[in-house]
Amino acid sequence: MLEVGATGYVLKTSAFDELAQAISVVRGGELYLCSNITAVIVKDYLKRTRTATSGRPASPGLTARDREVLQMLSEGKSTKEIARRLGVSPKTIDRHRTHIMSKLKITSVAGLTKYALREGLTAIDS
Repeated sequence: MLEVGATGYVLKTSAFDELAQAISVVRGGELYLCSNITAVIVKDYLKRTRTATSGRPASPGLTARDREVLQMLSEGKSTKEIARRLGVSPKTIDRHRTHIMSKLKITSVAGLTKYALREGLTAIDS
């Protein structure tokens, strides 16, 4: 919701006083999130930050090389191009792709791309 421009969020079970406060805060140009939502967002942020800074796999079982290959696949790079960049054979990249798909239980490159976007391994170009 924040990524698409929301500036305030309250649960529908929130009390009227909280809704009034949220409206006031947002009208003043600030961001308002109810405490329940704030906790969820902070947990998600910390999870993403730890993954990005620790080099740990974005998903259990993916190695650093798997993530690297997955990122390039999701960016539309060909098997030959990825192999050339990584200094390996195209067959090695094919094996990586097969193993990644097996580990993630994904059956298509489109599915891998969606996964990479969700996990922050790649982004949609503007």
